[in-house]
Amino acid sequence: MPPKTKASCSVHSRQPAENTASANTAIRQAFDVDMIQADAILSMSVRRFTPDAIQQMHVELSDVEAALAP
Repeated sequence: MPPKTKASCSVHSRQPAENTASANTAIRQAFDVDMIQADAILSMSVRRFTPDAIQQMHVELSDVEAALAP
């Protein structure tokens, strides 16, 4: 399942976030994650987010969700 997104969120705009704190806040709001998760997202290398890598992450997420389902 793709993450929740908000088109108006600054994370999705073409302008960079003013600073790390505002980027963290925008990520938390857009993806409904906590501060630690948002920091982890900010520290990730975006070069690894190729279409194939994104598809693989969706497959892995589906597998984990299926394993956790009652």
